[in-house]
Order: sequence, then structure tokens, then C-alpha cells
Amino acid sequence: VCDRPLSREEAQIVALFNETRGDQHPDAHACRLRISLHALHTPLYPELPWDLAEELIAYTRKLGHVSLLLRLSVYDELV
Repeated sequence: VCDRPLSREEAQIVALFNETRGDQHPDAHACRLRISLHALHTPLYPELPWDLAEELIAYTRKLGHVSLLLRLSVYDELV
């Protein structure tokens, strides 16, 4: 991810992200949060099709069911 406008391919990937919105599995929330963290402060971030606050709430409510490898680190939680 960089500071230039999205390419056609990147825009297509963002469109595919939209298809994950219905997935309410705890790991899906964790993945969307990780994508959001990596996209923060880039042109990609405003294009993400989910609400960060809603994803964070769902993640914290289901934290006990999130796979250990997908859990956010303490550093990530502070960002």
C-alpha cells in the first residue's frame, strides 16, 4: 500500500472486500481489523467497505473465539 491513488486492480480487491462484510466469524473480524491497520493513513483506508468501530466492537465481543494467530497484538490494539 502506498500514497498514490488506487489502481484498477486495487479497486477490484476493495470491491471483493465488500463480499466479506456478511462473514461474522470471529476470525473474519480479526482479518478485517488487520487489513484496516495496514491500510491506515493510505488512500486505501477510506475505501474499505466496513466500519472500523463496528468491527472492533464485534472483535472484542468475540475475542475468546478468535484464533490465536489472528489476535491483535498489544501494539496493534494501541494503534
